Amino acid sequence: PDLQSLLQLPDTTVARLGPEWRRKERADVAEGDEVWLDMGQDLLFSFFQRLRTNIYNVWNYPSEAVHRGEEGACLLRMTFDRSGEVVNVELLLTSGYPALDRAAMAAVRKGAPYGALPSAYPKDRLVVKAWFRYDLSRSRTRGSDIYGR
Repeated sequence: PDLQSLLQLPDTTVARLGPEWRRKERADVAEGDEVWLDMGQDLLFSFFQRLRTNIYNVWNYPSEAVHRGEEGACLLRMTFDRSGEVVNVELLLTSGYPALDRAAMAAVRKGAPYGALPSAYPKDRLVVKAWFRYDLSRSRTRGSDIYGR
């Protein structure tokens, strides 16, 4: 047998596994729960990539916070409609510094729109939770990192 025939899966296996290979879905997305920002390969990868890129492009480290040596991370809950517009931004946990919290929330709004949600996403809205971290050792002009759990 040649290499191609060795690598070829039987038709019954392809038929059985095909839908699972094409379907990129997470249980929390299927159930409609809020999701953590997760850059793993899944249904929302392209949306999350645009979200992070757009936010990084407009997210500044407040100069007054830099001068005071303020660092920390805040947790935000962000709601988007099907077109990728921001519906709501909510502070769930503070960084301990109001200027940092306000700047993170403002960056989410300034970075919009984020492009449409994937057509395979079943809901009209997407709720995403993410940490926004400020670290002076990484940057004194930009927010440092956006991440999930």
